[in-house]
Amino acid sequence: MNPVSIPGLIQREHKGSDLRLGTVLARTDAYTSYQVTYEANGLTISGLMNIPTGKGPFPALVLAHGSM
Repeated sequence: MNPVSIPGLIQREHKGSDLRLGTVLARTDAYTSYQVTYEANGLTISGLMNIPTGKGPFPALVLAHGSM
């Protein structure tokens, strides 16, 4: 099985840690957008996180893309 296929990735254990909020990119009445980084499987992953304004709980949506 190809380790980067969907079935291969489903079988793999994924660990993430050390989430860091960075620069505020935008602030609206609905959310604040931050640059973020975290550690996963020995790599530093960067991205954007939009945190809703108000009292939660809020659902989460993760959109991942990139290359190896």
